[in-house]
Amino acid sequence: MVRRILPIVCPFILMAIVFLGVTSLMEEVSGRTIIVDDDFEGEGEFISIQDAINASVDGDVIRVYNGTYNETLTVNVSVSIIGNGSEGVRINGLEDIDVMTIIANGTMIEGLYVRGDGDGYSIVISSAENELLDLDCRRPLMIEGSEGNVIDNFTGSIDLFSSNRNVIRHHTAYIDLIDSHYNTIEESNENNYGFITLLDSSFNTIQDNVLISRNYMWQKAQISLENSHNNQILNNLVLKYPDLFGSRYNDGIGIRLTGSDNNNLVNNTTFDHDGAIALISSRNATLQRNVMINDGLKISGGLVDHWASHSIENSNVLYDDYTSVRYRRLSYFANSHGESVPANSGQVILANCTNMTIVGQNCSDVSVGISLAFSSNNFISGNNCSSNSDQGIYILYSDHNRFIENICSDNWGPGMDIWYSSGNRIISNKFPENSNAHISARNSNSTVFRGNIFFKATIGLSIFESGDCIFEQNRISDCGYGISLDWFTDNAIIVDCEFIGNQIGVVIDESSNISISNSLFLKNTIGIELSGQERTVNSQARNNLFRGNDLAVNATKQFGSYWREYMIEEYPEYHYDERRFLDARYNEWGQDSGPYHRKENPEGGGDHISNYVLFDPWMDGSGKFVQLDNEEDPTLVLGLIWIVLCLSITLTIVVRKK
Repeated sequence: MVRRILPIVCPFILMAIVFLGVTSLMEEVSGRTIIVDDDFEGEGEFISIQDAINASVDGDVIRVYNGTYNETLTVNVSVSIIGNGSEGVRINGLEDIDVMTIIANGTMIEGLYVRGDGDGYSIVISSAENELLDLDCRRPLMIEGSEGNVIDNFTGSIDLFSSNRNVIRHHTAYIDLIDSHYNTIEESNENNYGFITLLDSSFNTIQDNVLISRNYMWQKAQISLENSHNNQILNNLVLKYPDLFGSRYNDGIGIRLTGSDNNNLVNNTTFDHDGAIALISSRNATLQRNVMINDGLKISGGLVDHWASHSIENSNVLYDDYTSVRYRRLSYFANSHGESVPANSGQVILANCTNMTIVGQNCSDVSVGISLAFSSNNFISGNNCSSNSDQGIYILYSDHNRFIENICSDNWGPGMDIWYSSGNRIISNKFPENSNAHISARNSNSTVFRGNIFFKATIGLSIFESGDCIFEQNRISDCGYGISLDWFTDNAIIVDCEFIGNQIGVVIDESSNISISNSLFLKNTIGIELSGQERTVNSQARNNLFRGNDLAVNATKQFGSYWREYMIEEYPEYHYDERRFLDARYNEWGQDSGPYHRKENPEGGGDHISNYVLFDPWMDGSGKFVQLDNEEDPTLVLGLIWIVLCLSITLTIVVRKK
């Protein structure tokens, strides 16, 4: 029986033994360790890493000893390349050529310094499921069209293009994601150039990172999302050191969303930016338990949803500095009516709100103190909106609000910035020493500015394309321009105002039908200046007092070059429409003899005026009207006419009697 079975079984047993041996041999070959050493007398089997890769199969381990390797690498097998550490193993590529290209799945690269020069990448990955550990790269790492990679303890910047489900942790420089989704960036410590940027990238998680920038940012954001939706930004510390120029205000944004919807920002801390968090043309953001130190929240966008669709809880808080133990609340109201903003609000945002009350808040040392967007008929009074990195008060598409007795000082942007808002009343506010304009108004009609005080700024009030505004009982001193009426700012009325010590009191530029009356122009370089071209017409300044100005009225700037001015003076037939002259009759010029004009009134002892100013008659110090001596007295002319008429009648009677 046994003799019959053995001939049948033995071949199978032999085949099994051979198969097991071959398999064991293959496993032993594929799992081998290959040594690379650039020293010819060392222990290595190869002096070139690429030669070792070419000789390897999937599963091999290539150990690279200390040394400098001047070569470029293509990893086309699933191997592990392990160096003795980035300080000891240095790979120098060629200029403008990628140093290492990984095209095989499942590789592992560890413990190398990859230098690279020029525009090439240090490492390019176009495969999946790779691990890069403990690498130091001078040029960026690029992951393109790849999934499932793990990058851990990476020194250098990283670019992801169309790459999904990757994990990046413990990196030390910037990361850019473009069209990349479901990635995780976590536990990183970027202590020099800390930026994470997402473009067209959604469903990513950015968490537990420490991002520190020591560089001048120029409006960059340390975490920036553009057209990127449904991302999670959690538990990050975002810090900007003071800029290189020592400015009190730091340029740049902590976390910025641009055109990005449905993102969650939870439990992040930002410090010392122009804005801690910026929501720009974005919708449905959720903000919870964020801490903003020496900055605040900025919202912008031209649609109601850009302002009113967010969920911003009162758990978000503001601190003046990192040593402060007291906080102020971020008060955000959307689609609300008839409420009062609670006390201790450090920043207030009204989005699509009506009949709200903001009284007695200290909205200072943030980004924008008070913001109104698509909000009307609200009452804002007695607030301090000062020392902000942007505006004191920002108003957008918001009509018929009252701003009374607020202080807006020392802001980096305008004290009050008004856009596309009409019928607002700005009354008895104080604007000392803002860096730009005290008030800037654009496309905002029928605004009333009454009883405000403006002191030290580039421009007191900069009004652009805003018609039918009234400026009454304002005091403007030590500014570049007091009031600038620019480009279709027609039908403005300036009455009972004081312009003292400004470079120019009032500038009229491409605006018409301006009335200036009962105002004081004292010790300005120029009292009133007309500029622009065809639209600066039909303006008048009457019953004003000009005293101590270097030039009371300059109406020549609107005509352009010196040559044109010369032609008008020397050749009267070269005539311009008199509507472009400033009607400045019935003013007091500081001397009873009237204003000085080198041709028309050279004996005038008052403030100087330019050509194209109608100044006769004027008022003397007692309020009486005075005319130039070379003009006929109207009463004398009438008397002469009466005498001539009487003589004519008498002569006619005598002739008839004869």
